[in-house]
Amino acid sequence: MSTRCNVLLHSPNGARVYFYRHSDGYLSMAGARLYHTLTAASVRTKDGFPWIGDFAERLLRAQTESGDQLYRLTSGPHVDIEYFYALEFPGFQDDAMRDADRDDPMAYTRNKDLLKFRWACGYGKDLEAEALAKPPQTVEEFWKDIARNADRAE
Repeated sequence: MSTRCNVLLHSPNGARVYFYRHSDGYLSMAGARLYHTLTAASVRTKDGFPWIGDFAERLLRAQTESGDQLYRLTSGPHVDIEYFYALEFPGFQDDAMRDADRDDPMAYTRNKDLLKFRWACGYGKDLEAEALAKPPQTVEEFWKDIARNADRAE
């Protein structure tokens, strides 16, 4: 049986993009992959800052060991998920990037706290509301939950 999850990428300007992952939705697997994808995406962008579009593209390119697509776009949360992850980005690059940050190699380090993580585990479509009702976590706080297997402690 697979451990399914949804991932929501959203921004204060109303952008919402949902992804579905059919297996290994655990915090130690999907959560860790989201964290590592985020940090890899940030250091490889032109301005050193993660944007919804860059991150969404990376999720769509992610593959399983057998070469299958790991994440699929979906219209909303599935009814049979066990995990829900919500990543709030400051917006799209054209919306939020200040001219002064465009060539600054420290832009991500200075602005990464604009990223907010929320997650919930349990069962069903209501996990989205549960995750979004939680206080936001910073990148570091999200990593601490992953490292201590917070979903196993609940």
